[in-house]
Amino acid sequence: MPRLILFLFLFLFAVAGTAQRLLRQPLSYVPAQNVLVLPHDQDNLILDIMAINQFLAPRPIAVSAADRKAAAKTIRQQKKNPVRQSRIAGLSAEQSFLLTGHAADFDSIEHRYFQVLPSIIRDSALPTAERERAGQDFLDCTGIILATDNAEDVYVNLYENCSASIQTPKLNLMLDIISDYPVGPEVKFRIGGLEQGQTPFTLRIRLQHPDRVPTFYINGRAIPSPVVEDGYYVISRKWRNHEEVFFYAD
Repeated sequence: MPRLILFLFLFLFAVAGTAQRLLRQPLSYVPAQNVLVLPHDQDNLILDIMAINQFLAPRPIAVSAADRKAAAKTIRQQKKNPVRQSRIAGLSAEQSFLLTGHAADFDSIEHRYFQVLPSIIRDSALPTAERERAGQDFLDCTGIILATDNAEDVYVNLYENCSASIQTPKLNLMLDIISDYPVGPEVKFRIGGLEQGQTPFTLRIRLQHPDRVPTFYINGRAIPSPVVEDGYYVISRKWRNHEEVFFYAD
């Protein structure tokens, strides 16, 4: 009997450890107008969307004080019953991430962004209204590729081939994502736009499988002691212009 009680205690403790938690301050997505998406081929999906409805444009995604209050209530309920996990009522996965900073919220987003939406947008047999909704969702996704904590943390949520201007009160940088994903596994991040010298900030790169961490390289050298938090590979250091991070996405 004591062993059974110990087992149940450890099980509940482990499950509770995976429960969501609220960040002290919500994150912010890098504005879509600051992110230039570079298509892998000549079939530019943005042009396909504009052909459906030229007036579509990315919509900003944010959270309010009421959203945070609802999230806090849900998380308290999860702590009382840790075995039963539930999404925050009334919030999308994109909004939930801003409050929790947890990579798990992006699993469904990535699937929709890379697989579901493009096929709907390019299917001329579907009703125009349905293709417009898919096009709007895709445009909104261009604004969630990257996020910040409005200080010195930069979150990479999707491995989309793009160039982004990231600005916070403490940081001003250009981040280029050179990516073959999802066609191929190669992903590279190139740092630029920093002031001369070294600039401290933390780069958080979402992992597809946090239990199988790939080898990351900085300027061609493997990082010896990986750090993973909330499903992100965390690189916290002082950076210079033209430095690169490279890995193979699994």
